[in-house]
Amino acid sequence: MDQHRIPGPGLTVSDAHEHDLAVRAAPEPTVSPELAALARGSIRTDPDGPLYDSLAQALALDAPGSVDAGVEWNSPVLHGVSSYELRVALSKNLQINSAGDWAGHLGTTLTGDHAGDLETVLQFRAELVRRDGREVGRAQWVEAMHHWAEASGMDPQAHRAMDEISGAVVAVEDRLRSAGLLAGTETVRTAAGVQAADAITVVRWGAQSGYADRPAIVQGLLAVRDLAGRHFVSWREFAASQLAGRALFTAPEQRDRCVDELLPAVATLLLVPESPWRNLEFPIVTDFTELNAGLWSGDPDDMEP
Repeated sequence: MDQHRIPGPGLTVSDAHEHDLAVRAAPEPTVSPELAALARGSIRTDPDGPLYDSLAQALALDAPGSVDAGVEWNSPVLHGVSSYELRVALSKNLQINSAGDWAGHLGTTLTGDHAGDLETVLQFRAELVRRDGREVGRAQWVEAMHHWAEASGMDPQAHRAMDEISGAVVAVEDRLRSAGLLAGTETVRTAAGVQAADAITVVRWGAQSGYADRPAIVQGLLAVRDLAGRHFVSWREFAASQLAGRALFTAPEQRDRCVDELLPAVATLLLVPESPWRNLEFPIVTDFTELNAGLWSGDPDDMEP
């Protein structure tokens, strides 16, 4: 079996991220009655799967999808599909035909531009918050983005995209706030929650198809775990990112439905005693070596007129 190194979590010490950790390390607010009312169903667990270690923390990143599908959250393989069927699907849809192809796809999922313009817009606001030390309204956020885009020589289409994306973000955040997943003036800083969950799915493809042996599966799971730990400090913050990202990647007319469909699984994981999110610490990463590559690289002073 040909072996390829799965890209690890490139991390670096950064004043900006240390600020994030300080701000986000505040005590978790009590789960709201609105969110509690959405929790329903049960959480299935594989007694032979990881339960309390780093691999369990990684698999718990895709627990909302597992709860929604009614399958074991800690299973390293997929359910309802044979290895042969999965190999055919991977070949047809993604041109994955070998261990090397699978490792390359996982590496792209972990390190690629997963959220595109959405992530750029979210990171821009996050940098404004870091610079000012307080939340910023949409007007200030959009004005600063337009100033930066104009100074960078971007075309009118880019300006329109910023307006559309920022408006969609605020609408989804308001929806999550009314459901109790976001508290007060909290906002979604990144769509990396979607990236982490998708990467867990890719690891499961490798396990189920046979393209990944156990060491590769373990390496992949730990890489995803560290990816999430660089961006979030709690399961609730992670859940808000994942849910908002899923909704914002959905067609505008389907966003409310998407949120409504995903909220019950998230609420269940945050509230049910047997939930991995209630029994596992969130995998916070504090040893950074290349984090700057994932942060806004511009000069914050260039953000405003």
